[in-house]
Amino acid sequence: KLGAWLNRLELKLGDQTCLVKRRGFFSMTFVVLDGEEQIGYVARDGWLTHRSIIDLPDAWPLPLQFFVFWTVLVLWKRMEASAT
Repeated sequence: KLGAWLNRLELKLGDQTCLVKRRGFFSMTFVVLDGEEQIGYVARDGWLTHRSIIDLPDAWPLPLQFFVFWTVLVLWKRMEASAT
């Protein structure tokens, strides 16, 4: 994690470095960037639901996709806790 208040994560995948970060300050969507290009995202399927939409690169191994989703879940929980 790059910072407690930044809500972003840097992933090193061999030679590739990706950034997972919030789309915007009020957004619950986290985008996955390879440089400036968005290659995936994790989002809530609405404001009042716990369902999620996960769109990550198919080339990534399933454990890596799960790790990114789990990390976003942790960040969502922190965001919800700080809002109350």
